[in-house]
Amino acid sequence: MIQKHYKVVCEDTNNQLHSFLHHKITSHSITYCINEWVYPTIPHSKLFVFSSLKEAFRWKESNSFLCVYECEVRNPQKIKWICSWFIQSVWEDFWNKRYNKKKMPEKHKIPQHTIVVDAVKLIKKIDK
Repeated sequence: MIQKHYKVVCEDTNNQLHSFLHHKITSHSITYCINEWVYPTIPHSKLFVFSSLKEAFRWKESNSFLCVYECEVRNPQKIKWICSWFIQSVWEDFWNKRYNKKKMPEKHKIPQHTIVVDAVKLIKKIDK
């Protein structure tokens, strides 16, 4: 059985799809295209997706410019903590230390049912 996953992305005024941090860490912004595999831009890093449609929409509710896509993923893994700073060097350091919560300058729990993956392919937009 193939498990469904969901990616929350920003849709800009040109209908392009970007990572949530597109406007915060522009040097590592990711642009997504339907039916194309996308990989992280930070070395040794992962991409975030949800394993629950309900949780994906809960995350989206706080931001009107976000949308939810069903997606295929490669190598899904659980993660509990994430760096909460939106500074490029801190994010790079976070991934290089393999998301070790003891070494993070500031950390917080991520939303329920969030997982990390090696690659994402958006399949279709999900409207609530």
